[in-house]
Amino acid sequence: MDRNMTTGTPASAGRSKRTPLDEIPHADWHYVGFWPRTLGTCADLIMISAIVTPLLMVIYGPGYLFDGNLIEGAWHVILGGVLPAAAALWFLFHFQATPGKLMIHSQIVDEDTGDKPRAYQFIVRYLAFSLISLPALGLGCLWILWDKRRQGWHDKIARTVVLRREEWEHKVGDYPTDHDR
Repeated sequence: MDRNMTTGTPASAGRSKRTPLDEIPHADWHYVGFWPRTLGTCADLIMISAIVTPLLMVIYGPGYLFDGNLIEGAWHVILGGVLPAAAALWFLFHFQATPGKLMIHSQIVDEDTGDKPRAYQFIVRYLAFSLISLPALGLGCLWILWDKRRQGWHDKIARTVVLRREEWEHKVGDYPTDHDR
């Protein structure tokens, strides 16, 4: 059962009764900065590439990597686009994080309540990351460096923030606020 990070009440108890994230004492949570998030994203890319690339090599032959074609065919779209998106969304729906975010002990939460985001927020966040934050020369991701809540454009659009998982689970720890920018 999902629980509210501040009160411990079941997540189904109603969003309006929860403490807004900005009212939670600073010691209880920590926004995750650019470099840890970049590490998590790189880990995600390495994991999906380790699965997808061998499959595409079996289908299209080992030369497909070097033939210069952006898209080889339907299997390339399915295995290189649809499968990673479905896997990422599955992890987000079930764990509030991709495997890379889990590796850096962080979770995605609703920016207003600190609770698990709704399904549409995960979908909007994924699409905004893929279609806006990255294609804009990565500026949507670099925005994390300057934002006080460490939100990229995709986080702002979906109204989410990324917090350290330890604080979300109420584990004790001393985390500096700006060292991981």
